[in-house]
Amino acid sequence: MIPKAKRLTRKECDALIEGSSQVIHTPSLFARFVTSREFKAAVAVSRKVAKKAVDRNKLRRIVYDGFQHCENLNNSLVHILVSVKKQAVKKDKTEIQNEVIDLCRKI
Repeated sequence: MIPKAKRLTRKECDALIEGSSQVIHTPSLFARFVTSREFKAAVAVSRKVAKKAVDRNKLRRIVYDGFQHCENLNNSLVHILVSVKKQAVKKDKTEIQNEVIDLCRKI
């Protein structure tokens, strides 16, 4: 989990979605990012992806843990919003974290 100070607020997420941001896809993740003055991240898991809140929170924690393994992302100055796709439910923790690391490399 990343510290609360490094997580995007709701207003920052809305601005990222509505503004002009770059988009990256992996098989089970979708990310929007824009350059900024500091690194901040957020993870969104829709109810369409997992019905139970327990499952959504588990996916959210897995993606946040994947950010911990990205050395180059923590030094970059971006705001990033990662949305989880339905395919992530069927994958295990290491596969999802590897996709997060792939996202970090693409930025």
